[in-house]
Amino acid sequence: MWSRYNERARIDERRLFFDVAELCRITARAIDRNVSDIETFLNVAEGGSYRIIEVVFRDGLQVIARLPYPS
Repeated sequence: MWSRYNERARIDERRLFFDVAELCRITARAIDRNVSDIETFLNVAEGGSYRIIEVVFRDGLQVIARLPYPS
């Protein structure tokens, strides 16, 4: 039954590949910080239409990045 709807291909289409280092660089640059100030990078949630990433800096500043997630 899985092959009937080509479920494997549909799941593969939903994979979102991105460059974590580049996302960190863009996040830091957006708020005038250095990438070296990033303390944690966490995938908070995913589903529906977005993937939610939390970036926390050494001083406690938290930035949320929302990436489109195809459905």
